[in-house]
Amino acid sequence: MFNLLPDVNLQSFVRAVNITTNDQMLVVYVAALIRSVIALHNLITNKLQNRDAERSEIKDKDAAVGKKKDTSDDKKTDADSAKKESDAKTSSTDSKDSSSKK
Repeated sequence: MFNLLPDVNLQSFVRAVNITTNDQMLVVYVAALIRSVIALHNLITNKLQNRDAERSEIKDKDAAVGKKKDTSDDKKTDADSAKKESDAKTSSTDSKDSSSKK
């Protein structure tokens, strides 16, 4: 039974095993390298997408705040106009009352 085992002391056998092992290790190394490059690429892409999404959210918020300010400014202007009109009516009524009392 022990006669069927290969002679591990032969130089050609040692060289063949070393070459095969080196080839397999090279394949594993290249696969790991490619995997890490792809993962890094995906991380960079994800970061860029998140940054673009945040920028668009900020622009949307700014646009909504700008519209809200415009609307509130219009309301303030309308309220000021209404107040001035009511003050004018009150002052004209007061003037009529004071002139009629004289």
